[in-house]
Amino acid sequence: MANKSTQYSSQLSAEMLKNPGPVFHAAFEELRSVEAPDVSSVKLPEQPVKPFLELSARHPYDTQGLIDGLWVGRWDTSSDQIFMSPIVATGPSPGQWTGTVIYGNFKAPANGNYRVIATFYGYQISMSLNGPWGSNVATSVNNIPVTLAGECPGTAGQTLWFTMACTGLYLGFAQKIQIFTI
Repeated sequence: MANKSTQYSSQLSAEMLKNPGPVFHAAFEELRSVEAPDVSSVKLPEQPVKPFLELSARHPYDTQGLIDGLWVGRWDTSSDQIFMSPIVATGPSPGQWTGTVIYGNFKAPANGNYRVIATFYGYQISMSLNGPWGSNVATSVNNIPVTLAGECPGTAGQTLWFTMACTGLYLGFAQKIQIFTI
């Protein structure tokens, strides 16, 4: 029986291919009668904003800015990250410490406001991002990347600065610093 059914189905398909008009015409007419939805009020998502400057272990310098480090554990271009030892006080005075600090600056391309976003990770470490905005701190608990941001105004040609340092028991890993015009 299955053999006859398959044969009948094949014959129908062959007939439809020879003369598809009535079957496809009816389907086309049905589709044509459906009204298209009004999409005039639908707002399309804006294009993602790209940073005008991105700095990392592989790209630490650009004509618009740079990063450098003090007591960097490892500047690893293979993995594109900077290994950072936590800041630890070594004496009673505020200037007595050891650990890694990343220093950076960039030249404002125009008058406006700028957002500096640093991406880092580590196990139970806190990272501070300091700049003209003050000090902002974020924590990475389980080696999951975290972003930390600061915003400041700048005038065309002005050099703006920032620093990054971590605290905790383990290494911190700086991945990238992006600078956006906002």
